Amino acid sequence: MEPEFLDTSTALATFLGDLGDCDGQPPRFYVDLEGNNLSRRGTLSLVTILLEPERTLYLVDVTTIGQEAFTIAGANGRTLQNSLESKDIVKVFFDMRNDSDALFCLYGIRVAGIEDLQLMELASRLFAKRNVNGLVMCIERDGTIDFQERRRWQAVKDQGKRLFDPQQGGSYAVFDQRPLSQDVKGTTAHRTSLSCRISEMSTAGSYVTRGGGRSRRRPVRHSNTAGGSDLGSACT
Repeated sequence: MEPEFLDTSTALATFLGDLGDCDGQPPRFYVDLEGNNLSRRGTLSLVTILLEPERTLYLVDVTTIGQEAFTIAGANGRTLQNSLESKDIVKVFFDMRNDSDALFCLYGIRVAGIEDLQLMELASRLFAKRNVNGLVMCIERDGTIDFQERRRWQAVKDQGKRLFDPQQGGSYAVFDQRPLSQDVKGTTAHRTSLSCRISEMSTAGSYVTRGGGRSRRRPVRHSNTAGGSDLGSACT
């Protein structure tokens, strides 16, 4: 999937205005955030959005647009901020701990209506549940992915290491470099599409693993305040 790069206020407003109905199930938004040390102490550079059922990908360039990336409204009044904060619009993330931290501490956004695939995988797992699995482990344990798709995933994973791993000459600072390279765009988009791929194991409202375990599909609440979150203390 080739993502559409939204790096102007006009393009973002048009995207938001054309979204149509987004409430309820099945989820319409599959979202991932990227940045240099994505957290309260780093940057939030990109918001990747995969729309279902169209299977269209968008990269919102927060680095270029700035704070307004979350407050620019479409003709329907929808913004990224009120979409992320809506309890009625379901947003699917994979491990949104750092995403939530950055959104709240850098932009004051309190997320709601979240389905976290990492936690759903943990809940449906039939073996040890001591630790959550990363995206790599979830993909590698998904028995429904065919050989060709696994090869594409391995190629993207290797490219990601070269781009981001300091031991291989990479750096997460590439997310803040403009113009953004095609390799970064492609790797970022593929990660979001893989989250959608994991979610496809959901059948009739249940998350299904390779082992056949199921759990009821429901939004996972992420708190952005001290004392009620795995993010720790409030922003400092």
